[in-house]
Amino acid sequence: MSKPTVLFELFGLQVYLYGVMVAIGIAAGLYVALSEAKRKGLDPDKITDLSFVLMVGGIVGARLVYVLLNIGNYISHPASLFSIHKGGLAFHGAAFAGIAIVYVFAKKNSVNFMKIADLFAPALILGYAIGRLGCDIYGNETTVAWGVDVFGVTRHPVQFYSAFFAFVIFGVLWYKRKAIEFEGQLFIWLAGLYSGYRFFIEFFRNETSAVTPAQLISLGILAACFIYSEHRKRSGSLVSEGGRK
Repeated sequence: MSKPTVLFELFGLQVYLYGVMVAIGIAAGLYVALSEAKRKGLDPDKITDLSFVLMVGGIVGARLVYVLLNIGNYISHPASLFSIHKGGLAFHGAAFAGIAIVYVFAKKNSVNFMKIADLFAPALILGYAIGRLGCDIYGNETTVAWGVDVFGVTRHPVQFYSAFFAFVIFGVLWYKRKAIEFEGQLFIWLAGLYSGYRFFIEFFRNETSAVTPAQLISLGILAACFIYSEHRKRSGSLVSEGGRK
């Protein structure tokens, strides 16, 4: 259930809260990424270029996955496919697109993929958290005191639940970033923590008892993160690679 919030009109165009918060989130994420690039000894100019490619690719990927997960709505209203300013982005889509883009960048520049993934992990979840603050997607009907009235029905403010957990994940990654045990650990933590949160939050968003596609994807990613971490432990490759910087 959505209830888009218009902040103001500019030259006859409506400016939505969601779009403004996503823009702020992107700016904050870029600042964090550039700070981490300097700390890790990576070229800030290349990271800036990569960030803008990630921004475009992430939005396209996020929109594509969201549309696919809600294809029934868009078959009946195809014109709304491009109404991104009103909301409708799937984080999993942005993540998958981002992984592909970073992989190509790492190969082209002979840089460890996991090192770049670690660099962007805190930036990505911070941008997500800020963007969620402007999201107008509400959850299931509820009787909790902090429920929000949406067209006469009290619903869970799931966007604020999401923002809260995302800020917590950012805090964990930011605290851990200088003491990682292997390249890629921050990225693995991000993927695992986000997937765990996403599986949980779906219970407040899905009005049926069926497991959603997002929950199935989250379980798969969570399992993959666990298996990868266990592999690093069993192979004896847990060294303080990240602790040097």
